[in-house]
Amino acid sequence: MAIFKNTLRGVVLAVGLAGLTGAAQADELSKITSADICPANLSSLSGAVGTVVSCWCPGSGRSGSIWGSGPYTVDSDLCGAARHAGAVPAAGGAIWVRIAKGESSYQGSTANGETTSNYGAYGGSINIAARGAAKAALKSCPANMQGVSGALACECSAAATGAGPVWGTDIYTEDSSICRAAVHAGAIGAKGGPVSIIAVGGQPSYNGSTRNGVKSSAYGAWGASYMFAN
Repeated sequence: MAIFKNTLRGVVLAVGLAGLTGAAQADELSKITSADICPANLSSLSGAVGTVVSCWCPGSGRSGSIWGSGPYTVDSDLCGAARHAGAVPAAGGAIWVRIAKGESSYQGSTANGETTSNYGAYGGSINIAARGAAKAALKSCPANMQGVSGALACECSAAATGAGPVWGTDIYTEDSSICRAAVHAGAIGAKGGPVSIIAVGGQPSYNGSTRNGVKSSAYGAWGASYMFAN
């Protein structure tokens, strides 16, 4: 299924996003503006695990409660959770959200001027990342996305962009070097920088290619993958 815009809610849904090329993803997501206002929450998508939503959070203000600290419950106030996660500043901006499975518990915390609450088991979760936006005080990226679920925002050093193997094009195996794959994807240059990553499902195959001075390898089926939001 392709990306489509639901004009009634002003939100872009990317269902089966992994099936699109990086160029198609970038083209669609570059169109998101302050007219594409995020809904209050994503309760209507509970259970649609893997669905990716991109929309625009306006300035600070909250229409509901927030439970968790990433992941958050799917009925949490979406833009409040995005500010808590550090994905957008108080002034607002565009975000990516990935629907995830429910958790057995959610831990509340205070971050970036937003306070969230604890909760027990819930049937659906969301993970949030900035769409192509640099974030302050980012942690260094891990070597790869193994053991990481949902969304991740981190900083690549220049040294990290030159290290590690990469499998895939636009969508990379979870064990591919994050920072080297980011250069291959065009998300950052060889000097490094901030990246926003979303975990996606495994693919039946991965195409190798040479881009931006980085050569990636082809591979067969693999159980988990990731792509870049910036």
